Amino acid sequence: MMQQDVTANNKRKWWITSSLATAVLTGMVLTGTTAQAETTTTPVETTSQSTSTPANSKQATITTRTVGEQAKADATAPVTPTADTQTSEQTTQAEDTAATPETVPSADDTSAVAPETPTAGTETQPATDTGNQASPTETEQPATEKPTSTMPQPSTPTNPTATESDEDATTESTGTTPVVEAPATNEPTTTTPKATQADTKKGLSAAKAVPAALAATPNSDEISDDEDLSDRFDDPVLLAAVRKALNLKDGDAIYLDTIKNFGLWSSLRIDTTANGNYQPISSFKGLEILKYLPEKGQGVTIFTQLGTSGEDVKNIDFSPLLGIKLNWLDWKTDFWGSVTDNQLETITQYETDAMQNLEFTATNINKIHFTGMTTHQFEILAPFVQKILENSTTASQTVAFSGNSITDFSALNTLSPNTSSRVVGRNQYYQATDKIAYQPGDTVEVTSPMKGILGESIKYQVRYYQNDDSGDLVIAEPHEATIMENGQEKTVWKYTLVNPKLHNGQLVYGQFYYDDAVYVTYPENSLGQPMPNFELMAGAIVYQPIGEATSTATVTYVDDTTGATLTTENLTGDVGATSAYRTATTIKGYTDLGYELVTDDYPGDGVTFTSAAQAFTVHLKHGITTLNNSKRVTQTIHYVYADGTTAAPDYTAWLTFTRAGTRDQVTGEEIWGEWQNIDGQGRFAAKNSPVLTGYLADQAEVAAIDGITATSDDLTTTVTYTAREAQNILITYVDDTTGQTLHTEALKGDAGTVSDYRTAATIQDYLKQGYELVSDDYPATGAEFTADVQTFTVRLKHRVTTVGNSKRVTQTIHYVYANGTTAAPDYTAWLTFTRSGTRDEVTGVATWGEWQNIDGQSSFAAKTSPAIAGYTPDQTMVAAINGVTAASADVTTTVTYTQKGAVVPPVTPPVTPPVKPVEPENPDVDPGATKPDVVTPKPGPATNGNGAAIVTPARTRPAQASLAQPGSAQAVGTAAKRGTAAAAALTTTAASQTDQQATTLPQTNERATPWAWLGVLGVTLLGWVGLRRKKD
Repeated sequence: MMQQDVTANNKRKWWITSSLATAVLTGMVLTGTTAQAETTTTPVETTSQSTSTPANSKQATITTRTVGEQAKADATAPVTPTADTQTSEQTTQAEDTAATPETVPSADDTSAVAPETPTAGTETQPATDTGNQASPTETEQPATEKPTSTMPQPSTPTNPTATESDEDATTESTGTTPVVEAPATNEPTTTTPKATQADTKKGLSAAKAVPAALAATPNSDEISDDEDLSDRFDDPVLLAAVRKALNLKDGDAIYLDTIKNFGLWSSLRIDTTANGNYQPISSFKGLEILKYLPEKGQGVTIFTQLGTSGEDVKNIDFSPLLGIKLNWLDWKTDFWGSVTDNQLETITQYETDAMQNLEFTATNINKIHFTGMTTHQFEILAPFVQKILENSTTASQTVAFSGNSITDFSALNTLSPNTSSRVVGRNQYYQATDKIAYQPGDTVEVTSPMKGILGESIKYQVRYYQNDDSGDLVIAEPHEATIMENGQEKTVWKYTLVNPKLHNGQLVYGQFYYDDAVYVTYPENSLGQPMPNFELMAGAIVYQPIGEATSTATVTYVDDTTGATLTTENLTGDVGATSAYRTATTIKGYTDLGYELVTDDYPGDGVTFTSAAQAFTVHLKHGITTLNNSKRVTQTIHYVYADGTTAAPDYTAWLTFTRAGTRDQVTGEEIWGEWQNIDGQGRFAAKNSPVLTGYLADQAEVAAIDGITATSDDLTTTVTYTAREAQNILITYVDDTTGQTLHTEALKGDAGTVSDYRTAATIQDYLKQGYELVSDDYPATGAEFTADVQTFTVRLKHRVTTVGNSKRVTQTIHYVYANGTTAAPDYTAWLTFTRSGTRDEVTGVATWGEWQNIDGQSSFAAKTSPAIAGYTPDQTMVAAINGVTAASADVTTTVTYTQKGAVVPPVTPPVTPPVKPVEPENPDVDPGATKPDVVTPKPGPATNGNGAAIVTPARTRPAQASLAQPGSAQAVGTAAKRGTAAAAALTTTAASQTDQQATTLPQTNERATPWAWLGVLGVTLLGWVGLRRKKD
């Protein structure tokens, strides 16, 4: 068929498909149903058993329930076809193509007899099943009174080391049709077209080739329109399934246009089942072309079996699916254990954004074998699984690993699912390695091998055959126990087996029926994040070897410096025997690496194994060595002539620094302290250059160098001498305060002549800058040039002036009525603080001393509030304020007066500006100014009926006495010289007299001023003083 014909045909099919899909969707909406393909049943939370988490795991209530209990809960909710679930309708549909199921005895069927088993020690491959039947997805069976077994009776386990040639050495015991985790779908069962002869021949050739490297995704620009992409496939079975998925016939070419124009909203379903049986594939090569499917498609679904042997599986290249939008992967093989870590790492890179379900299960879940996926392999896939369950898919999800050998699901401890989800880990097959002591008729205890999401021990229903020839499976009694694991206490589930039957020298116990598995729900993960509508289904069959009673002991080597575990030795031996292991050799190895022994609690003559596991710890720490280091920073001054020859010996000085540190003998890391200058200084002093007759140095002095540290570089300075043409006079201006040279004046002249240079002008400039002259040895009349170089020095220093400062902290008390008007004059007091200091007139920097209180006190005395007739102050006394310093803020207090039982509401008096105290040195109030009238409440003769006097207004002329001028913490009047206490007393007395003589005038809103009375009092006091002097 030509490519153009295929393109036209595809377009016609697309329109037909779209029309049919539209009609179907319309019908579904009209009937009120919703078709949901490839989704997961929302887990129904049903609580039946509560298991406490171990002490070393996340503390949360973990709920478990049997499959029977879950089935009852599921029966009340709508069932959606899904991974690891199946509706009865699908079961019936699958039975049309599945092989005839074999009969398996139920739990109460006494005719069930354990099959014969191979001789102990025989290495066998997995028992041959009835064929790779593509049975429907597992049925979440409803609970029944007598559960029907979905597990075979015990047979000899497959030895994973057996050769592939032994594959048919053993046949499986009687059991039901394997209940396999196959895709649940609403589509009818179909048959994959057989591969063509050419495809088969090509596939056989490719299968013999070396495994391909990672498949390179083709660039669509490199694919021609007429290229038949089917040539890219190596596996004929896969090619046939892809053709069928693309609605092509056997032998049809696959063109790029076919891929690009596949149904926009469809999921490309690749299914390798034929006539109800899986057809295994050995290569995914060719699937990389699916990268060009429409972006809006639902993704790719692949149902297949991987190879027929461990060697097949180990050689599969999984990279062709990289970068492809995936929806559902249902891959089955009994040889998951042969998949390499690198292959699993490739799978973890698959796109997960659109993935709904993942099933990596055994071909026949009920076939006992030990070549399935291990816990280690699951841990590699765990991040991939977590991304699937945390993607944005809104439909429920299932990830299934049934029929493998996974016993620990704690790699998912940080899982936080986005929607209802389930991880299925039932029918795990675990081959124990440690032996337990057992004689027929004994009662033994065994431990649940299963660990959940939080690492907790999982309790599921355990059955076993008793050694009584009845053929009955009995349920083991569970109980919790505390054990030591890796040096820590842990709670686990144990089971009591009473007279269990041996099968080929081993005890066999565990999940014999589908209903024996358990559902575990978790309120939150190990990070405390919620895990709503998530559950783990788990169960396992254990093959336990017997022999002499053995026990374990662990020796853990801990690095106390880092807290890390260096290594752990796991010792195993018969109970009562003494281990030959000694810690001395291992400790010696660590001490050679720089460690030091801290403690070792392992017995020096070896541990004697007991029935209980034992744990020992050897603590080591990093050895530390003390280090010392020193460094010298050198200053060198070269004295040379202009031609570079030496004029004078070099001058050398140095500063020495030392530091202490430590070296970690394990890591080699060094930690150093700070450098210390053993010379007690961090500078090189100034150095005068030697005077050479007839020569002039370009630097008469090499200046001092400050700030020398251990990180400073060595310093080199060169002083150059040139021959003088005339005699020289050098005048150096030196700052004695800092020791710095301010200026150097070089004079030249003929010998015998006098220089006209004078220092006065330069000195005057420095005096203007704040310097003071200390000395000047330059002649005032000028210096005479002589045959030798003459040097003079003018020394100056910074002028320092004395400065002072003062600050006043003021206390003000306002006396007001309730309406805010003035009730009595403000009271003001203050404390004055001064300080002295100096100012460097060159730098302008001032240095201050401490503040001093010139009043000799640091508090404001308590002040009694003036009494006003008919009014009550809210503070009869303003408390003293102590601890006043120059840093204290001004203090303002308001005392409010309220009228005592007045009948007539007081009329708001006119607002009178408060009297402002005037500082003598800065008056801002005219003492001679006329004061405003002041109305003072005055007791009246009448009462208001409750004993309180009714006040009547009286008008008083303003007094002419001037206001007192407050000083430092001093009050008004003649008490100014007696301090704050006298001022307070005087103020109180004046206020009291005013209160006794004043009359309140509420009807006129006027007040009599208290200053008139103060004036009278002042005149009286002056007269008394004059009389006293006259008498004297």
